[in-house]
Amino acid sequence: MCLSFVVLFYSKPHCQSVKVDGDLTITQSGNDNPEQGTIRWTGNDFEGWNGTEWLSLTAGNMIRDVDGNYYRTIRIGAQLWMTDNLRVTKYNDGTDIPLGNDQATWASLNSMLTPAYTWYNDDSTGYAIPYGALYNFYAVDTLSNGGKNICPQGWHVPSDAEWVQLTTTLGGESIAGGKMKERALWTSPNTGADNSAGFFALPAGRRGPNGTFAGLLTNGYWRSTTPDENNGVQAYYRPLSNLSASCTRSTWNKGIGFSVRCVKD
Repeated sequence: MCLSFVVLFYSKPHCQSVKVDGDLTITQSGNDNPEQGTIRWTGNDFEGWNGTEWLSLTAGNMIRDVDGNYYRTIRIGAQLWMTDNLRVTKYNDGTDIPLGNDQATWASLNSMLTPAYTWYNDDSTGYAIPYGALYNFYAVDTLSNGGKNICPQGWHVPSDAEWVQLTTTLGGESIAGGKMKERALWTSPNTGADNSAGFFALPAGRRGPNGTFAGLLTNGYWRSTTPDENNGVQAYYRPLSNLSASCTRSTWNKGIGFSVRCVKD
C-alpha cells in the first residue's frame, strides 16, 4: 500500500512542509541506528535517517550547527549571511563553550578573559528562540579561544571589515539598520524598519561584563572578531536600536554578551 500525505508544522519564524510517499515511521527517539528511512521530530525540525546520519527534511538552504540547530541564510550583495542569531553551545569541533549561567559566573569568566556564552535572563527556554545566545568577545576571538570557530563548518564570525561591506551594500550606515531590522518584535517606533535586506535583525539585548541584562526588545548588538586597535579592553561590534535606522561602526567592552551572526567563508 502506498501512503501519500503532507505533514505541516510551525517552526518560528516560518511554516514548513514535508511530503511523504510510502511507509512512514516517526519517532522522538535519540536512537542512532534506526531503520533507514525513519523520521524523527527533534523539537525544532523533522529529520530523516539515511543509514549513516540524521538529515533535515525541511532545511532547504538552511545550515546546521554542531548542536543540531538550523539557521536560515540569505545572500546580500557578495556575502552569504545567517538570518538567525547563533544559539550554539559548542565550538564546531565539539568543545564546550563555558556557560555563564548566573551573574557571578558570567562576571568571573569575564574577569579571567575566558570565552563564555549566556542566555538573556539566564533562561534558555524563554529566549533561545528566537533571540539566540549572547557571547563575549573571547568566545569568538581565536587568540582567546585556542583557534576555535563558533560557527558551523564553512562559516565564520564576521570581521569589522565584513560588517562595513554589508552596510555599504545596503546604502551606508545611516540607513542600513532599517533594512536589516525585523518588523514585529521591536518596541515602537522601530524607526526605518522594513527588513528589505531579509536580515531579520532581532532586539536580543545584551549582558554587561558584571552580569546585568539590558536592551531586550529595544536594542540588538552583533559581534565582530576585530579588536579595537586603540583600546585593548574593547572590540568592534554593530548596534541597532528601535529609535534609529542606522547601523554604525562602534566599539565596547569585550566582556559584554552580544548576539552573533555568521557569514560564509
